[in-house]
Amino acid sequence: GIAMRARLDFAWADLLRFNGEINKQDADFHNVATRFGNGDNKISGNFNTSVSLDKFLPSKLGLSIPVSLNYARSESTPKYMPGTDVQVTNALPDTTIKRIMTINEKRGMSVSLSFKSRSQSFVMKHLLSKFRASYSRNEGNGSNSRTRYSRTSSESGNVNWGIAFGRDNYVRPFKWLGTSRLFIKLSDMKLYFTPSSFSTKISGTRNSNQSETRSGVPSQNSAFNVNRSIAGQYKIFESFSVDYNRSYVNDLRGVPQDTLLSLLKQMKMGGLLTSVNQNFSIKYNPKLFSWLTNNISYSTGFKYGFNRQQRISARSATRNKTMNASGSFNLTNLVKSIYRPGGRSARGRRAPVRRKLPGKVKDGKGKAQKKESGSSFSILGLFAKAFMIFEPFSVNYSKRNNMTVYGITGMPVSAFQFGFSDSLGVPLESQLQSGNGSSASTNRGSASTSETMSLSSGIALSRNIKLSLKYDENYSLNSSTTTTGQRGKSWLLYKDMSMPFANWHVRFSGAEKLPFLRNYMQRVSFDHTFSGRFNQTFNVEGGKETVTKEDKSAQFRPLLGMSMSLKNGITVNVKYNTSEKLILSKGFGIGANRTTSADLSFTATYSKRSDFRIPLPFLKNKRLKNNIDISVTFSMGNNTTEKSRGGGNFEVTAETSKWFFKPNVNYSFSDRVRGGAFFEVGKTHNKLIGDSSYKELGINVNISIRGN
Repeated sequence: GIAMRARLDFAWADLLRFNGEINKQDADFHNVATRFGNGDNKISGNFNTSVSLDKFLPSKLGLSIPVSLNYARSESTPKYMPGTDVQVTNALPDTTIKRIMTINEKRGMSVSLSFKSRSQSFVMKHLLSKFRASYSRNEGNGSNSRTRYSRTSSESGNVNWGIAFGRDNYVRPFKWLGTSRLFIKLSDMKLYFTPSSFSTKISGTRNSNQSETRSGVPSQNSAFNVNRSIAGQYKIFESFSVDYNRSYVNDLRGVPQDTLLSLLKQMKMGGLLTSVNQNFSIKYNPKLFSWLTNNISYSTGFKYGFNRQQRISARSATRNKTMNASGSFNLTNLVKSIYRPGGRSARGRRAPVRRKLPGKVKDGKGKAQKKESGSSFSILGLFAKAFMIFEPFSVNYSKRNNMTVYGITGMPVSAFQFGFSDSLGVPLESQLQSGNGSSASTNRGSASTSETMSLSSGIALSRNIKLSLKYDENYSLNSSTTTTGQRGKSWLLYKDMSMPFANWHVRFSGAEKLPFLRNYMQRVSFDHTFSGRFNQTFNVEGGKETVTKEDKSAQFRPLLGMSMSLKNGITVNVKYNTSEKLILSKGFGIGANRTTSADLSFTATYSKRSDFRIPLPFLKNKRLKNNIDISVTFSMGNNTTEKSRGGGNFEVTAETSKWFFKPNVNYSFSDRVRGGAFFEVGKTHNKLIGDSSYKELGINVNISIRGN
């Protein structure tokens, strides 16, 4: 087979660029990966050119106006008539050849306008630097053995503009308060009188497709949409900001050309409004004190849609609303801001101490006063230390609300869009049809609400003994054709105790400093963790809750854990875990399931890293890495499942226990030679199946062969 290609690239400075390419390939051509050609004789070509029109204008205008044109055409003729072994030649009628050919032709153009000047003038820097405009148009024609003709056309254009205000547009309304420690935060407060940024955009796309099959079946479709959007950000204070953006989509299909031009002259938008999207958020995070932080945010998202293909419930509205609030109260920082050891107060420097003259005798009254002042100082320090053991108190609260309504008759009011009201402010289709103001079930819709809250803190009795506490609650409600909900909270489940309680974690470190351990241990720590949970599922009918399921769980993971690092490189971890889970069914099948488990695990590891040289002349004292990792793991545990029917006593339905012991050795002779071996033995007991034991031995060798 034969294939040919010709290409031309031409550039005239930065004013004009041109490139073109022609390809020709016969039906028998193929590459080395295939045995036969694709059976089509092909010829194609494409040409592209671009011109910078701004080069013909004064450079002081700072304009950038690139214009580009493109054209492409391809023809493909099969070697044989489709479905036969008759070879296609020039002897065949032209109408026959054109009917079996595949022809595609595309042409297009684009132009854009922007400002690229680096001028510092106000007009150029703030008003024109972010202006962008562009327009493009593309057309295409095609035909093949199945399609008589196919015509496509598309055009699009957009205009963008934005402005970024500087960060120096502010006043300090409370500057007159001075720089005293009490009012310094308020005195430095900045009030910005201009937004941070503002941008707007308008774009339009128009598409048209027409085609007809060889059998005479026509097809035609078109689309004409215009998108508009605005966005802005306003940072009123350093700790308070507002963000807003809104976009519209209008469908202009069927609007006459003269009507469209008239609307553009009047700066109006015609057609059907098919989509509106809006996002609004407020953030407030004051920083008045070092010991108190607050973060509050409120955001809403609104979406309006109109489906012109539907006759019923064509309009819909969706709104989601989120409110978050969090704060942290650091008692330690508060105490430090009030009391500082050594006589230094929080609001001033320590008073200078005068030196006593040599030989001067103190009277008894002075001694008493000194003793009394020292006593009061110690009491104040004792109270300060008592408060400084508390970790920061953190609070987090979040509430989300989602709502979707179908079958509305118009745009909901602004109060609904911004989340200030749940009332749409417009009637539903069913209300207009019934005429009595009652809502019909034909209006599909859904709503959901969720709330979460968490509290956390801790106590540091010393550097090595710390207690962490965390409590959280959650609630959710989902409504559509039915209403269901869930709630959950941190829970304590231990023997006969069942009540809301915080989860905790206790850690004791630094035990390696004890006299009988300091010679052998590098690090020793102990851990104790509890996590419990209560979850409830319910249905709501007629405003009344019906609980369908409850489950309570408690886990001590670990009940006791110990981690040790010996000075000889051995690391040991021991953990004992217990857990319990209780599931209560309160539907049609009243009953309960309880699962309890306990397990003990022991892991010891040892790693040694070294290297050595082989003292042989032909190896040039090559250095080899000699690494070894040894680990020993032992684990044992049991799991019991009990079931209760109708509120009776629990009966054991499943019980399993298992243990295993696994030593493992990994050895690295060099970067390219590694290997290892392990041996594992274990046993499992199942109340229903019986006992089973296993032994497993594994050896692996990895040799990497590669060139440098």
